[in-house]
Amino acid sequence: MKSNFTQVPNSIIVDVSLSPLARLLYIYMLSMKDGWSFYRTSMANILGCSRQKLNKVVKELIDAGLVERREQSRDKRGFGA
Repeated sequence: MKSNFTQVPNSIIVDVSLSPLARLLYIYMLSMKDGWSFYRTSMANILGCSRQKLNKVVKELIDAGLVERREQSRDKRGFGA
């Protein structure tokens, strides 16, 4: 049953310092399974915005301390591991 809903802290819902798109993105991220990889192009498509706008929203979440950026590990050929 846990996969059918997402618990969202009320503080996120009412945080007016975050844009509505930032709140939506954060809630979407909370809905994903542990270990999920974030791909900007697909995320922009899901949210219906450009990659440029998505980059601003991601920065907003990083600046708020809600998410952190991690580099994807790559093999010797430069492919994601």
